[in-house]
Amino acid sequence: MIPKLQYFLTIDDAARQRSTLISAAAGFLSGMLLQWYGNPFDVSAYFSVAVASGVFTLRTLLYCRTAKARLLTEPVVERRRVLRFAAVAAAVFLLSVLPARRVEAGVLDRRLRALTPGPSLTPDAPEKITDTMELAQRWGVSIPSTTLVRVRDAIKASAVSTPNLDALPPAANALTEYGRSIAPLPTPRGVEALAEVSLGSQLMRDAAIAHPAVDTNAAKAAVAAYSRAIQLSNGDRTIQSRALLGRASTYTLLGRFDDAYSDAKSAEALDSTDLPALVLIEGLTLATHTTQPSDLKQAAGLLALAEKMQAPPDLASDSKGMAVTTLAEVYYDLGNYNESRAAALRGLALAPPLMINALYQLLSVSFLRSGEYEEALRVAKEYSAKAGDSRSAEWLQLVSNYPTAPQASLDLLEGIRQPLRLTFPRS
Repeated sequence: MIPKLQYFLTIDDAARQRSTLISAAAGFLSGMLLQWYGNPFDVSAYFSVAVASGVFTLRTLLYCRTAKARLLTEPVVERRRVLRFAAVAAAVFLLSVLPARRVEAGVLDRRLRALTPGPSLTPDAPEKITDTMELAQRWGVSIPSTTLVRVRDAIKASAVSTPNLDALPPAANALTEYGRSIAPLPTPRGVEALAEVSLGSQLMRDAAIAHPAVDTNAAKAAVAAYSRAIQLSNGDRTIQSRALLGRASTYTLLGRFDDAYSDAKSAEALDSTDLPALVLIEGLTLATHTTQPSDLKQAAGLLALAEKMQAPPDLASDSKGMAVTTLAEVYYDLGNYNESRAAALRGLALAPPLMINALYQLLSVSFLRSGEYEEALRVAKEYSAKAGDSRSAEWLQLVSNYPTAPQASLDLLEGIRQPLRLTFPRS
């Protein structure tokens, strides 16, 4: 076997070149296949080298086992063989210096497009989108905005059409985090615009948090700050979309839902992937503008996704509370009293103070409409003890009278109930 190996390594250039070419092709294809399925570049590269080495070794062993014995002579190198060997070496070199980032971006882009062939996602697509977006962020590769928008719209559509939302929030969070990670460095005017965005965010939190009602003066000041940021953005789509979404969120506090929806759609047109803000604002707008079951179901899907996602940093920190309390009201309007109670109970731990009393009232009437009088009475007593005002006392009295006049009591309770809406101007 040793003489055959010596002959292969020193004289049989054609066999050696074939083995080199086949080994290089096998290593390259295996590495690209691993890249396609989302493995990191370093893992794919090591595996490619291992495959190339293994194939070359196997071909060498096969040559030594099957080739006829040859006498060792001085190597004769033909010109055509030299050219072929040079071509193989050049191909291997080109493959080794091919821009990895560009290859990775192309692979991930194709994968995301394959996962979003239609308006909504298949059951296994959200998990794969999550993995792909996390890989893209970790590798620092640039994915075209058209593909990101395609993924964004598919996630939104799936929130409305998919009964089980458990897999969607991680995908939505991963897309949002990737979009924020690739934001370009701002220009000097962009820095000024970002300062106005931060000011608007602070004013919006001041308007909504820890108050018995929305502070309209602070909210209007926030709108002005966000408007200045839009003017200063100087064509920076990232800053402009952030300012638009912040202003839209502030408009919801003021009850200006048409303006909020318009700003959210403008941010979408700028290819924003900030899904927490987009789905929250669109869900709130639908919930407060319609009584049609189809629109309410769409609002329920969007608000349920907004509740499960990470809270957006540029919105009020109680955005999850806004989502879940409005969701409870939407479920109640749809007649889904069990879902309404579950959302209202979650809302008690998340909602801003201005919504707590309305949540207790919603819980009471939901229990009554489900035929659970004792639970309704328990909630009414808890509400009266915590609020300690005349309205809560009146509420408890009406709930106590329910067994004697069920329909009349329900009508009176509905007449004085505070709907879970965001517009509560401060007196």
